Amino acid sequence: MFGNRNIKVILILSLLAIWSLVAYRVINGTSSNKMKIKPIINQIKNESPLKEDTFSLLINYPDPFIPDTSQLYDEPKYTTKTERSDTLKISINFIQFVGIIRNPTKKINLAIVSIYGKEYLVKEGKKLEGITFNKIEKNKINLVYKSQTFNLFKISK
Repeated sequence: MFGNRNIKVILILSLLAIWSLVAYRVINGTSSNKMKIKPIINQIKNESPLKEDTFSLLINYPDPFIPDTSQLYDEPKYTTKTERSDTLKISINFIQFVGIIRNPTKKINLAIVSIYGKEYLVKEGKKLEGITFNKIEKNKINLVYKSQTFNLFKISK
């Protein structure tokens, strides 16, 4: 029982000390006898003025976060009525064959292709953005785009 009483006395004394410290700081902070701080402008007079920059920025570079769309998309080809041709040349340069994943036990080939800069994982027979992937081999993919068949070869690094 005496141990409990001693702890209570120590806690009460520490509580009084903490609150008296808080009250002292509040009273001292709100008193009107504040120290006046001299302006430091007089001390800065001896420093030298800032020098001008010796270079300038050129802002004629492309935005690094917006891809260069001129390389991704083909320019549209317009034909007049007199120049109409029956066979239009279709380009598939927006598709790249990046790699292949093979599962020999299930005999499934998955291809990693990049279409307009986005990479996809496709399997045979899948249709993606108007492209049907017919046959996936080790170094090439047979695909159909706009009713024409193409062979897309793997990118060599």
